[in-house]
Amino acid sequence: MEQIIFTVSLYLGILGFLLFTVSFLSGMRIIKIKAKYRVHKRVGIVGFMAVCVHAFVMSYYYFFTLVLIFSLPVIVNADPPKKILLNYTAGTQTLKIEAVHPVKNVQKHYIDLISIYVNGKEVKTIKPLTQTSKEAEMLEVVVPQIVAGCEVTVKAQCNEFGTKKETQKF
Repeated sequence: MEQIIFTVSLYLGILGFLLFTVSFLSGMRIIKIKAKYRVHKRVGIVGFMAVCVHAFVMSYYYFFTLVLIFSLPVIVNADPPKKILLNYTAGTQTLKIEAVHPVKNVQKHYIDLISIYVNGKEVKTIKPLTQTSKEAEMLEVVVPQIVAGCEVTVKAQCNEFGTKKETQKF
């Protein structure tokens, strides 16, 4: 049944386009018809109704496609961090994190969550309110849980879209 409705709607769209074309051409007197019947107006109305039915059915079938098309600019603009660079200094127990995330405005688009895991266990969570520069979020964190041979994972999350994770052994 749905296939029949879809097919009829396609033909109504084609018919509507043809009727609109005939109506326009006869109204402009390119196609000569007897003016006393005002056929071009009736043909235009029927064409308009056919196109309306076609538009309604197609918008029903392609609703999610339309939603995707209208939300695409937001998705394209937002991006996750490009990469995360980690450097650990054992003497001061300091982990330097650089989450490369190029943005135009550090107040509106920034890294809003950084989680640090040592051997799979979450040990610190940082929630920055802005990004430190237009190129990257950079911070130094004291993490006494890191010892030789530990596996450290840092996860950085963009406030608009996406997450990046980096794992390194120290």
